[in-house]
Parts: sequence; structure tokens; C-alpha cells
Amino acid sequence: MEIEVFREDVDPEKWDSLLSRSAYDVHNIYQTREWARLMKRSHGMTPFFVMLSQDNRLYGGHVYFKKKILKAFTSIESSGGPLCIDDSHWRSSEEAVLEQLLTDTDRPLYILTRPRMLPGSESQYADHGFQRSKFYTILLSLAQQKDKLWAGLSQNARRGVRKAEKLGIVVKEARDWELWKDFYSIHRSHSRDRGIAAKNLDFFEELYTRFLPKEMAELLIAFDGGSVVGGMLFLSCRGTLTYYIGASDDSCACSPHDILFWNAISLGNERGFATFDLGDTWPNPKSHLYSIHMFKEKWGGTLVENSFYIRGRMYRFGRDLVLNNRPIQTLYESLHQREWI
Repeated sequence: MEIEVFREDVDPEKWDSLLSRSAYDVHNIYQTREWARLMKRSHGMTPFFVMLSQDNRLYGGHVYFKKKILKAFTSIESSGGPLCIDDSHWRSSEEAVLEQLLTDTDRPLYILTRPRMLPGSESQYADHGFQRSKFYTILLSLAQQKDKLWAGLSQNARRGVRKAEKLGIVVKEARDWELWKDFYSIHRSHSRDRGIAAKNLDFFEELYTRFLPKEMAELLIAFDGGSVVGGMLFLSCRGTLTYYIGASDDSCACSPHDILFWNAISLGNERGFATFDLGDTWPNPKSHLYSIHMFKEKWGGTLVENSFYIRGRMYRFGRDLVLNNRPIQTLYESLHQREWI
């Protein structure tokens, strides 16, 4: 087996071919060259492309990122993958990627990875000193009739959609930059009011200029009359539509989130997407994040584990605090906003 590691000089044709042939679809948006460029330009993270081959035949790969912590330390993070062309290569791809992460010469403060797991993979990560930090997502199958999708919603979700429609809330796709900037403004206010780190404008501009033309991003905007009152950003890759960010104007007569989510489900269904990934959720009633889970579970999907695997005890301990302690989350978000972590 041969392992090659590239930065931005990875062969585009080879990498995109590997991605298109990879046996697993969900979350691979985070293994694309476009995402690597986005993380570098908007977050200052350095991408590394691992390519695995045998007998001159490419069979697997993985993207991971390095970033600075407190301006002095290095961390390694990745999500999705590893990419592999069939089941028979999954274990060897996973093992090669883990060994590559662990032999990095920078001696990272922590390694955080969020792989697409197969049964039995957890022991492989444990053998390499990784601890599991449980987390979840909700996946909704879009390959069904629209009326069945509607029937699968909770009564609360249907009521929220009907209320927004009755009040005249209209949802449209954002195709011009001015609407993206309108959403960015609401996103900043929304994030500030909730004590969480907002994305920078470069992040949205990169999505607009690079992802939108390739149909890898979709921004839905909610209007009340002629005013923008909310929006939701979605990422798309290989049949999966993934919810990423939502924000709304708190002065709106009703929350536009329900009608935005329903429009995303309808759009994904009409365009032939197989899966709607509702994004991160934490089904712990004692957590300050539980209200987000209650919102997401009402759309009729299936709760699926999508855990983090962490090598670095202090980071694991800190992550558990952030998930279950609001003041600690506020501190974390403040440090994140200053790009210290």
C-alpha cells in the first residue's frame, strides 16, 4: 500500500473521481476540495489530502485539517470519510488514515475526527487511543411522496408551517449576493444574542461564489412582506441535503424556522435528493441544547449516531462541559469568535 499526502496540489480529477466512487454518501461534503478551500480561506485551517493506492490503483483517501489553538498549539480535525471505493477497502483505508494522523510530526494538542462508521469500527479507534464522544444527527428519507413527508411531520410542525403561511411568510431561494448579505446580517445578530460564534463574511462569500454555482449550497430566505426575517443554509453532496445554519429576526410575528424547514424538505424531494440530514442534535433532556433537538425531531426522521472520536483528554473533558453547561459554552464560543481555538 502506498500513502501520499498533498496540500492544495492534490490532483483534482483523481480526488473528485475517488469521491464520486466512494461507497458511502452521507457527510462527504466535508471531504470535497471545495470544503477544504473554504476552511482554508475563511478559518485559516490547512488541508491535507491523504491518497491511498495499491498496485498503482487509487482505492481510498481522506481530508484532514490543521489549525492553531491559542496561537501556539496545533490541532488536527476532520469530518466524514474515509473515502473508499468498496467495502473490502474500508478497514484498510480507516487504518491507514488513523496511522497518518498519529504520525504527524506537529504533535497536536488533540485530534478530533468524525468518521462515517461501520459496525466494529469503534474498537479500531479505541485501539489507537481515541475516545468516543457521543453525538447524533437525524436523517430523513426524501425518496417518498410529498404527501407522505407531510403526514410524517408532527402536529406541532404542521401547525407551525400553516401559521407562517397564514401570516404571509414567503420562502424563496437566494440567488443574488445582496440576499446573502441580508442573511449574514441576521446571522450575526442571531448569534450575538445567543452567545455563539458567528461565521465571517468570507465564509458566506466563498459559499456563494464557489458552492452555489455547483449546486453544493442552497440558501432559503423567509420574507414577511418585503422584509427578510430569516433564512437557512443547506449543503448538498451526492444525494444528501444537509442543514448547516439557520437564523431569524426575533421581531417577526412568528418564527420562520418551521416554514423554512418544510420548504427545504419539499425542495430536496422535488430535486431527487435521497436523504435530508437535519444536522447535529443532542437528545439529552438535561442539556441546554435539548430545545434544538426537540425542534429537529418533529420532522419525521430517524435518530442516528454520528459521534466524535477524540485523542486528547483535556479536549474530551472540555467538550462534555460545553454540551451540558451553558456558561462553559458561552466561554468556548467567545474564544472561538476570537479564533483562539
